[in-house]
Amino acid sequence: MSNFDKFIKWFKMKRKASLEKLIQKHINLVVETVENLHETLTYWVNDDKDKVVRLYSKVAVVEKEADNLRREIVACLFTSSLEPDERSILLRIVREADWIADWSYEACRILRAIINCDCKIPSELKKHCIIMSNTINEAVLRVKEAIENLPRSPIKIIEKCDEVELLEEKVDDLYEQARIDFAKYGNELSGSIAALLLALFEAIENVADRCEDTCDRLREWAVRMG
Repeated sequence: MSNFDKFIKWFKMKRKASLEKLIQKHINLVVETVENLHETLTYWVNDDKDKVVRLYSKVAVVEKEADNLRREIVACLFTSSLEPDERSILLRIVREADWIADWSYEACRILRAIINCDCKIPSELKKHCIIMSNTINEAVLRVKEAIENLPRSPIKIIEKCDEVELLEEKVDDLYEQARIDFAKYGNELSGSIAALLLALFEAIENVADRCEDTCDRLREWAVRMG
């Protein structure tokens, strides 16, 4: 192998390592966004409006950082030495993972609109948001573990994705129960607040859906690498 060929090989490996670091950094930001959503909901349940507002600003910053990093990953993929189908799968993984952060931010935006109305939400309805977000926290950590295994273990990726799927099904059940209780207690709310609360339930549930969607793309990678 010539010195030039050695340099090209080194350069490709360096670019691949850089790409892996960017993807890991991105999923860390996604996890942080979901965890911040859970913390924001906790303060809401405890009627701490000031902390909800402060955390909303933090979520907005982290979600923006994730967006910017996603664009950086796209640029890195464009110049990477990976095969076109590998680049395509990784792009879909990162895009789906970014939607996890997007929906977490959307839930926070809806929550901010709710607290600005200074209305009392029945505790029976608030508790569903916390219970769902607890499960979503577990799911996004499994997504992170699956992504950490991208360069190493297709089997581990599949295992973690299966765990996420079970957690997403649990959130579906919790979402259904939330709507049942909403039908019971929702008549205490004005029409606009009721609509916002339903949108909040849906946004939280969508975070779980995006965790599962990310895992569908991760399974593509595992099959490709297996």
